[in-house]
Amino acid sequence: MIPKLDKKKNATLLNDLGKVINNLYNRLKRVKLGLFQTVVFSSLLTFSGSTQHLFFEECFEGVVTGAGYSVTPGAGSGQFEIYYNETLTLKRAIAFSYRYGKPAPFNFPINDLNVNWNIGNMVGNEMEEPSTAIVCFAVHAVDISDWIVVEDNFISINIPLQSGNPIIPNEGYWSVYCLFLFESALPSDVTCIRVYTANQVQYEPQQYQIAKPPASPGTDIGFALYSDRAWMHDDRSRIRINNSILGETYGPDATNPESLGGVRGHFYYKNGTLFGLDDDVPNNTVNQSDGIAVINQYLSNENLQYVELRRTISDPIGGAQPHPAFFITYKPACALHSGTMPGTHSLCSGDTLQLQALSGYEHYAWWPGTELSDSTTANPQCFATESRWYAVRMWNDDPHSLCSQTIPVYVTVNPIPEPANIAITPSTCPANTGRVVFQNPAGIAPFTYWLDGVGQGSNTFNNLPPGTYPARIVNGYGCEWEGTVTVPLITQQQANFNTFPQEGDSPLYVFFRNESTGATSYQWLIDGEPYSETFSFNYTFADTGTYVVNLIAYLTDPACADTATVTIRVNPGIRIALPNIFTPNGDGTNDRLVAELFGVSSMRWEVHNRWGNLLYSGDDSSGANSVELWDGTANGNLVPAGVYPVQVTAQGLNGKVESVQVMVTVVY
Repeated sequence: MIPKLDKKKNATLLNDLGKVINNLYNRLKRVKLGLFQTVVFSSLLTFSGSTQHLFFEECFEGVVTGAGYSVTPGAGSGQFEIYYNETLTLKRAIAFSYRYGKPAPFNFPINDLNVNWNIGNMVGNEMEEPSTAIVCFAVHAVDISDWIVVEDNFISINIPLQSGNPIIPNEGYWSVYCLFLFESALPSDVTCIRVYTANQVQYEPQQYQIAKPPASPGTDIGFALYSDRAWMHDDRSRIRINNSILGETYGPDATNPESLGGVRGHFYYKNGTLFGLDDDVPNNTVNQSDGIAVINQYLSNENLQYVELRRTISDPIGGAQPHPAFFITYKPACALHSGTMPGTHSLCSGDTLQLQALSGYEHYAWWPGTELSDSTTANPQCFATESRWYAVRMWNDDPHSLCSQTIPVYVTVNPIPEPANIAITPSTCPANTGRVVFQNPAGIAPFTYWLDGVGQGSNTFNNLPPGTYPARIVNGYGCEWEGTVTVPLITQQQANFNTFPQEGDSPLYVFFRNESTGATSYQWLIDGEPYSETFSFNYTFADTGTYVVNLIAYLTDPACADTATVTIRVNPGIRIALPNIFTPNGDGTNDRLVAELFGVSSMRWEVHNRWGNLLYSGDDSSGANSVELWDGTANGNLVPAGVYPVQVTAQGLNGKVESVQVMVTVVY
């Protein structure tokens, strides 16, 4: 049994674990571990186990700026400052939030356009929290690059009141942090941005190992914090880097007057220099609502660095201070990649798409590797069944040849617009009053509805004749649903008939009596072939088998006809055919009395004279269709010319027994 560790010991173990990893790394260096192995080792560590930790690292020519807003613990609206000027072009924008518990999807607008937070845009894994007031914690991110419009230095935010949960009062999405990457025309504005998202529980100290940024000498390595729910002086977050205290943050930002507003580092990074926004100061410490710092002096010469985020109050009752993310900015000493890759993809449920990483790297690692054809190639096939974030880590064996990058990609899996219900009104005859209404198809507008090759924006089709129609719906995502719709018939006429009999032995004589109402015209079909247009009729089924008989009855319009169907079953009967004369004179013609048979399995026969004396008898069980009964002799001699009764008793294939007597004339 594994003993349960208390929280203080957990913090000590985390610190010891970091030291062990660092010592291991130093030992590997001392034995001159190959460059390729060193790079792979450090790259794998950035993923930190089974969850995303290094969510984003991109290097480009431009400026990065970040800021946020909180409404903890209620609702509110406001704005925060970012860096912007008209010479810049938006490269990418990502909004971050976090949640406690498992709230329903929630919308709030950024610059007046709604952003939806839901389980599908969670980054990494959900982390369980022990407090009933929290239950679980998760970081979320939404790529807003395609729709947000940035025209000045301020971003507006409005977070409405979320529906309260009396069992989990802290449940909800409580704040937002926006990161903007702007491309610059100035080649000197070379910037790398790293986003580290939380993958550890928030009620205990979190310690993360990060790779040392390959920064250009003499340039700033910037740190910015995204935290929330920081209380006043006695309830604060302490940040350490490599066991040196960077500072403590507490209280609300200047943009958040609520005492629980928390601290977010508002900054921009340009041409190797970190700048502060609002009340954030780009010195070498963080303090109170100042959540940014230049951290060059805190970094060691080793590859692995340690960042610890700790709430100073050890008792988590009342809620932990969440640290959803922190950001590292630097000007790289490595070469930039000249290409770009899409940050978002979209596919329809059940389809497959090809993800696209940057070309020119020697190694690729996609995370998570689920629902990918190969997570180690640049462009794997993706067959995701639900919307989610992927991230690809790209690096070379020589870390100075090209900057390593980790770029997230959001894959949206759009629903097939299958309707929740199809309301169908039958069509009367011959007025064509059928109606089809496609109700609540999945997806977003605009929807295009197709029925029998006719497309329209309305979900309702009127004046339909009866029949089966091909149907198709296309939603605003471009996803398609295909099916068929049958409009039944309500007729003034009703087809009906009776048969006398419906089953019997062959040959079967059947009378079909028409009992239809409200019709004026009729068409009879036997096994699908037209037979008669009379009101009623007789028919003899000579052969055994099963026969389908239809009566189509209509009034005015044959297309709206009603149909009745009956199945006739004809069983094998017995037929015995005997000639009434034969000439046993030896001329080779008609010298024998031969019976023609149908449906006979066995038989016996007797020939008598006119006084009733038995002259000849025989039997047969061959089942043949033709059997020779008599050659005209009795006791080896030809009988005189005359009339002789021949009695035949036969058992049929249906098990029935029948007898027949024929008066046969013998002529010479």
